[in-house]
Amino acid sequence: MSRMKYFFNQAKKNIIRNGLMSVASLFTIICCLVILGIFTILSLNVNLITDQIKDQCEIQIFIEQSASEERVAQIYDEIMAIDNVKSA
Repeated sequence: MSRMKYFFNQAKKNIIRNGLMSVASLFTIICCLVILGIFTILSLNVNLITDQIKDQCEIQIFIEQSASEERVAQIYDEIMAIDNVKSA
């Protein structure tokens, strides 16, 4: 237990002796954490925005009225065979 007390006393003395370097190291750590936080928030926002855009993607298809029911069913099957199609 006395070793831990000695260690903390020495750490306290050295922080006081080297005050400028202690402040500089704290400032550096704070800057790094702020930059990391900013990039994390930006990354989360970009992911959220891309998910919202992906969900809003919509394509409309117009078929001539003269198309037969078989052709309409064939087009429907072709659309449903495409990856990432939720409904048609």
